[in-house]
Amino acid sequence: MTLPKIEDLVFKHLESLRAAEERAPSLLEGIPHANASSAGNCARLIGYRIAKAAESNPITGDSLFNFSMGDHVHDQIQAAFCAVIPECQIEVNGKIEDFITVRADLLYKTEEGKLVCGEIKSVSDFAYKLATGVKLKSNGQWNKKGQTGEGPKREYVLQNGISARALGADYLHVIYARKTAAKSEPIFAEFRFKIKDLDDKIDAEIARLKWIVDSIKKGILPAREYEDEIIENPAKKNYPCGYCSYLETCSQMPSEAIPLNSMPKVVPGHLNRKEKSWDLKDTTTQGKSSCI
Repeated sequence: MTLPKIEDLVFKHLESLRAAEERAPSLLEGIPHANASSAGNCARLIGYRIAKAAESNPITGDSLFNFSMGDHVHDQIQAAFCAVIPECQIEVNGKIEDFITVRADLLYKTEEGKLVCGEIKSVSDFAYKLATGVKLKSNGQWNKKGQTGEGPKREYVLQNGISARALGADYLHVIYARKTAAKSEPIFAEFRFKIKDLDDKIDAEIARLKWIVDSIKKGILPAREYEDEIIENPAKKNYPCGYCSYLETCSQMPSEAIPLNSMPKVVPGHLNRKEKSWDLKDTTTQGKSSCI
């Protein structure tokens, strides 16, 4: 009797779920737009997503499995909020004009009637330690002498802030949840902000996203810009490039802005499970865009 390997079976299922989620209708269906979840990311990566370019380095099965575990963490936290806080809402959609869509994990009111927009992040022990400064003995995650928590990632605060702005919230609530809970160690961490204290940063990122959307509409793929710096060699940049689903394509292009119709066309690779590498077939477009 021939049966599929558990890895292939689960990964195929998760891939189909992700594909269905990506096909879900948007509040700005058919209109080029950015998502709040892209806030703070590399300008070129955001441009690729807006243009719906084919991924040269599609997400791998192990990452999909990690994301699925994160989804379960989200579900548990959302269920707890809804059980305790009256009128708490989850997965709340919204938009900013005609160029950004948002989806908040949580939207609820304080006892004083103030509206709070929540963002849940299921994280590794390393990310948790980096944000909180907490020593995690169970995984040998010891801090360097004098090391303190850095707080939530800049991208997470911007994503939460843009969602809060779109939904009219007064406060941001970023929740970190460890994926590996251990006895006698903390599992959660939370960070709260008044939206008015972040107005300048949120406004700047909204303006940046609008500029990227407008660039794509004009047929221009933005420069490889991340945190106000140009990435010259993505192959040698572990973060954010090492995690980018367009790394193979982007590595073939100059760092400055280029016309969309001059993008190299890359046939998405197929993961070699044994070697944990991608087999890619590359071709180059000749006067035709590979993504619009």
